[in-house]
Amino acid sequence: MKVLFLQNVTNVAKKDEIKEVSSGYAMNFLFPQKLAIPATKDVVIKTTQKIKSVEKNIKQKNYIDNKMSNKLKGLKINIKAKANEEGIMFGGISSEDMSKLLKKQLNVKLEKEKINLPHHIKTVGIHKITIKLPNGKQDTITLTIEKE
Repeated sequence: MKVLFLQNVTNVAKKDEIKEVSSGYAMNFLFPQKLAIPATKDVVIKTTQKIKSVEKNIKQKNYIDNKMSNKLKGLKINIKAKANEEGIMFGGISSEDMSKLLKKQLNVKLEKEKINLPHHIKTVGIHKITIKLPNGKQDTITLTIEKE
């Protein structure tokens, strides 16, 4: 008997998998425990459509992530900020400010948690900032701050 598994069953099948099992096992264990349902034509069609939709979404997300990674790879940003004679800025640049700067200059939406900034940047000069890219990799961008 073919069944569609609604949950993972250890050493048998994973969720959304269609497998052939004995009818006794299906009737006495899988169906009463709501671990599986009979794999009728409609169920098989809906499941394959669902799997194709999920795969399409994953491909699309990977494409967008790779596109963003290419934009950010080796990026150099130059900005001007108010600072005193010693080069200490009147305000600091936080990871949230960096997120807004990337959104404004490159139209890249990156959460502030993905920007590895141990502390606020408070001096002019060249700063290396590590960014956790959506595809799991890390890259470093260069932020050059000049005195206004």
